[in-house]
Amino acid sequence: LPTDHGFDDFFGIPYSNDMRPASLMRGDSVLEIKPEQGELTRRYTEYAVDYIKKNKNRPFFLYLAHTFPHTPLHTNERFEGRSNRGLYGDVVEELDWSVGEVLKALKENGLDENTLVIFTSDNGPAPSFKGSRAGNMRGCKASLFEGGIHMPFIIWDTKGEIPSGKTDDTTVVSALDLYKSLSSLAGIKLPADCKSDGMDMSAALKGVPQERREPLFWEYRRNESKAFPRPADKDVSPAIAVRYGKWKLLVDKDSTNVLLYDLEDNLRENV
Repeated sequence: LPTDHGFDDFFGIPYSNDMRPASLMRGDSVLEIKPEQGELTRRYTEYAVDYIKKNKNRPFFLYLAHTFPHTPLHTNERFEGRSNRGLYGDVVEELDWSVGEVLKALKENGLDENTLVIFTSDNGPAPSFKGSRAGNMRGCKASLFEGGIHMPFIIWDTKGEIPSGKTDDTTVVSALDLYKSLSSLAGIKLPADCKSDGMDMSAALKGVPQERREPLFWEYRRNESKAFPRPADKDVSPAIAVRYGKWKLLVDKDSTNVLLYDLEDNLRENV
């Protein structure tokens, strides 16, 4: 549980929403075995806002990981029919509301000029949603093509340390870098014996050109189930990916297919 790994408190379902029972927990105690799913986003948001209010006079780290849009999908009745993309779109509308509530809470508690907010995701869209696409990128969730691992990474910083209105399409940053990067931005010196994956990419976040010293590796031994079959577009199902600068190498699980891409020139990863 999160409380076994450095977090002081926890509120939520401690696994993906397709696992049962979907127990709602606080700390290491079960509050509800079958919580009302349509109320989860609202409850998480209210908990986050309350946490901000209670901790406004001291430094804090708040990790808000919503249950949705992982399936099965649910949303509050206030958002039903809000979008033109069905239930999935309605879920996204409520998540958008949630982000707004968190930002509003920071402003109302005088923390908007002293707080860094990062919005990101864990993987690309699930192939089970008809019409879902990862922009113009190939692949989806459970794929090592860019559509499965290339995520949005948005930073909100009114203090001005992070340049506003800018997009960096070349610097490679991993979620594994956040621990060291945020510690650096917060002026926290990590112990010399601290072992952690990832790099301090705080310079890049500040808009200063920064290259990775080491390549990034991914490994996914695809379980070719009905949910995630072998991609129909090409006869390759990468099990290993390596990214170094603009170059990306993909290797199939039986090593019979090897692909090398210049992602600055071919983000779509066309053969």
